[in-house]
Amino acid sequence: MLEVVTRENKHLYAEQLEQMFRLRHRLFVDSMKWEDLRKPDGREIDQFDNDDAVYLLLIEDGVVLGSHRLLPTTGPHLFSEIFPEMCEQKGRQTGAGIYELNRTGTDPLLPRDRQLQGMRLLLVGLLEFCEGAGIERLTLLTPLHTLYHCLMAGVKVEPLGLPKKIDEERQAAVAFVTDETSLANVRNYFHLQESIVRYYRASGAESSVYRIPLPAAHAVAAE
Repeated sequence: MLEVVTRENKHLYAEQLEQMFRLRHRLFVDSMKWEDLRKPDGREIDQFDNDDAVYLLLIEDGVVLGSHRLLPTTGPHLFSEIFPEMCEQKGRQTGAGIYELNRTGTDPLLPRDRQLQGMRLLLVGLLEFCEGAGIERLTLLTPLHTLYHCLMAGVKVEPLGLPKKIDEERQAAVAFVTDETSLANVRNYFHLQESIVRYYRASGAESSVYRIPLPAAHAVAAE
């Protein structure tokens, strides 16, 4: 299942969040060689791992196999603080219904077939979560080969800038349109029709859906 972790219920996930930080270090530092992120304690954690972050954890038998991090674009995020030049064509997309997606991946210690299945579950669950939570778009910086697979699966994508080489990979800033069409497309493509997202309230009681906090009226802005 893909479990939703927010500021309200993170106290229920102390062990799983610790697993996630160590998984991210194995993936982004040990496997992908992002040496600037290397930490002596083996935990990949940065200034964006704060109370505003929403995590989606792929958990099996209490073990975190993969994760996403989502950041509200109304506050500091990677495109506003680190990679603003990547959105130079269309501008950064910001708004209450727009979140930035980053730190996505599965544990590199898993067998390859389980990593691939985990990525399928992460994509389907991500779109299921966004459609239910009221997130209209996700902005992200993604390698072109990953973008190709998302397009093949039927995700609606809007380019924000031209591809550039980062960490030896060609990457592009894009926005995913996280509507019911994108969700239906990826469900059909991967033959995963059942719900896989779970949200537990601070009390530990399961809720049918998590909704992001939205003002009475909001609009998409390009900066």
